[in-house]
Amino acid sequence: MRNLIVVMLFAFSANAQMSVSNTVGPEIIGTYKMGGIVYAEIQREGENVVMIYKDIKYQYLNEYRSFVFPFSELETMYGLFSQKQGEDKTVDLADGSKITFNYKGNHVEIRHFDGNDIGLLPYFSKKKLEGLFGRN
Repeated sequence: MRNLIVVMLFAFSANAQMSVSNTVGPEIIGTYKMGGIVYAEIQREGENVVMIYKDIKYQYLNEYRSFVFPFSELETMYGLFSQKQGEDKTVDLADGSKITFNYKGNHVEIRHFDGNDIGLLPYFSKKKLEGLFGRN
């Protein structure tokens, strides 16, 4: 009986081995901070880009939202974000959400509709936009 207990303990401990591996996080392309608060960040995760932004509709709440687009479209998105004049544009994303760019002379108002709610992205100066898209 005693030998059976020793064998059972050995069998359980032999199967309870742990495996440890390195976790690779997303590559941060750029961040827009103001006063220590992150207002937007662009991360690359494989072939996709995730843009996380602080919804500025809420002045006193830290409501963050995000949307995903292909890495191959990063330059196109930079062009839409940096354009200040022209016809308003809408981008339909693969997940069904939409980004609208309303050009208002010297700035652009950017809204993100995720199917349930509309988020308002912060205003980006040229310098902040270049940092966000990893151009500096």
